[in-house]
Amino acid sequence: MFRTISTKTRFMISVAVSVFTILVLALISVYSLWQSELELERQIDVTKTVRHELKVDLLHEELHAEVLYLVLAGDHATAAEREELRARVVEVGEEIRANLELLKRDTLPPKALAQVEGMVPEVDAFLTQGVALAELSMTDRVAAEAGLDAFEESYKALNTKLHPLSEWSEQAAIETANSARAHDM
Repeated sequence: MFRTISTKTRFMISVAVSVFTILVLALISVYSLWQSELELERQIDVTKTVRHELKVDLLHEELHAEVLYLVLAGDHATAAEREELRARVVEVGEEIRANLELLKRDTLPPKALAQVEGMVPEVDAFLTQGVALAELSMTDRVAAEAGLDAFEESYKALNTKLHPLSEWSEQAAIETANSARAHDM
């Protein structure tokens, strides 16, 4: 059949098939790049969320440690060191609130957003008690020691609220990575 077709027509068919193949490969490449960009954006969003969640978690641990130090071992520090720690407790409290607000603005599924919004009362109680104990430890360590039980309870309550959010962020990171790998060609 192809013996009867002229050489010029054969070349034209060959060119058409080659151009069509190049266009199909180019379209596949563009689609792959587009999917990679979408997955990268999802990974960036999840990474920001994980960073905010970890920051809240680490800052609440820092505040807990600094308040305990001020109340239980503050007499081993100089007045300047105690004042620096008291100021740091206030600063950490502001950082926790700021990161919690950033977490609320992140792209979260409804369940995770409900968890973040549900922990606000525990965060407020923890920060209020922590700052109050830090202030009180500067003037009356005995009264500050008496308030430690309530502070520990608020710490445990906040830990309980942070744990499911940590699990969600870890799962979201794994899912996003798996999804990105699925689009690799």
